[in-house]
Amino acid sequence: MPLFLPHLFRGLILLLLAAHVFYMFSIARALAGTIGWSWSTFIIAAGFALIMLLPLIWAVALPEFPEMYLRHVRGRRRFARGECPGCGYRIATEDAPCSECGSAVEPPEPYRICGRTVRTFVLINLFAWVVGLAAAEGWAQYDEHVFLAEAQAAHAAEGSQRFTRARAWPSDSARLQWDVERGVRVEDGQINWTRPPAPGSGRDESPLPKSR
Repeated sequence: MPLFLPHLFRGLILLLLAAHVFYMFSIARALAGTIGWSWSTFIIAAGFALIMLLPLIWAVALPEFPEMYLRHVRGRRRFARGECPGCGYRIATEDAPCSECGSAVEPPEPYRICGRTVRTFVLINLFAWVVGLAAAEGWAQYDEHVFLAEAQAAHAAEGSQRFTRARAWPSDSARLQWDVERGVRVEDGQINWTRPPAPGSGRDESPLPKSR
């Protein structure tokens, strides 16, 4: 079995799980109704994403699928055809090692879930959780800063008193809003950014108070 194949397959599973975490964290973060960094929001959304990984416990053996097939399933089929389970070389007798690869000529044991299987699955999920959280939080922060720049540009160019749009996918069910009285906020009134200066005023952005 090629050494890179199990690692490549596990890496693919890690990326898929990280995408799952990314989606769940983004949805929970948007529902929390905050803008910018917040430890409480991050912990709640991260906990939700972790809980949503638990239903995937049924796939505990999935990371070992290449080994399961190549070593156990294919090996037993080869042995039944009178071939070496390891390399597939045609064998004349089962009493001696394979003359091609030197491995013992005996039927492979059936695949069983063991402690190593569970440890591998848990480690992959933890890595995917961390990667997904980092990507989702970074994406949300980037989208919020882009929104602020868009609001500032609309205010400076057109004197717009109000600007709103949906958050970026996958949080597009929630909306971001800005107006000159309250600054940047979400629908529950959270305020923790700055108000763009009036066109031609030449003054710096003034901080808005936190929401009460």
